[in-house]
Amino acid sequence: MKQRLKKIILMITLLSVGGVLNLFGPSVSASGDASTFLIMGVDTADNIDTVGNEGAGRTDVMLLVTISDTSNRATVTSIPRDSYVEVPGHGTHKVNAAYPLGGSELSVQTVEQWLDIKIDYYVTVDMVAFRKVIDTLGGVTITPLATFELDGYAFEEGVPVTMDGEMALAYVRERNNSGGDYGRQERQRQLMSAVFDLVREEVTGVTQAIGLFQSLSEDLDTNLGLISLTRLFASYHDFNGEIEFHQLQGEGQYIDGVYFDVIDPTSLEEIKQLIKAETGE
Repeated sequence: MKQRLKKIILMITLLSVGGVLNLFGPSVSASGDASTFLIMGVDTADNIDTVGNEGAGRTDVMLLVTISDTSNRATVTSIPRDSYVEVPGHGTHKVNAAYPLGGSELSVQTVEQWLDIKIDYYVTVDMVAFRKVIDTLGGVTITPLATFELDGYAFEEGVPVTMDGEMALAYVRERNNSGGDYGRQERQRQLMSAVFDLVREEVTGVTQAIGLFQSLSEDLDTNLGLISLTRLFASYHDFNGEIEFHQLQGEGQYIDGVYFDVIDPTSLEEIKQLIKAETGE
């Protein structure tokens, strides 16, 4: 569990160092002794604008990460991409619609309003960036969680396979025949974890890390500035607590002919209280 937390911190660190456009961005104050991050993965493969901007692709991955000194624990909550929410200034939509409507900042505002929390930092990464990292580092080995075919690639449950970037993206994009959106979220978390491991194994020096992630600068958007990054890394460098994973639960419903994931009120309230307890709000 401790290693998983280190992976998350490392990835946030590397993403921020690589995001050269924001390297000397604003210093953001965390909430007391806890920090809350919204990590978003955006699939911009189809004629989409630069990551972070209005009009860009929808968020395929949304993870809310809270790290607390008080509880000596971190929590990661997966947010279903089709969650039925109120997007500030735009009415009700799927939560992933906030990104093309207003970029990273509107996505943050939407989740803040929905969960009644304060998000300190956001990191938005184009899923294409994962493809670039995987290809640069020579592929990633994953044991498929389901059997299916997509985009000319065949995956067999339980049989490890070394994937290049394109194959890995196909693995995490499928959502129709292998557990739906919840199954896809599980595979996305699996890929992200595998990429974290790959980076930790192959990228051994700061110079190498900066060089790799500078090449991804157009695929990243973050409000983490250098001062905030340094402070956060120093604060949590010796963190030895555990990490808990949570999932907002809902059921699929059609509203005005559109499919949504309507989150169960009990599940929503449990997550709200969990985050408030971690952040001391």
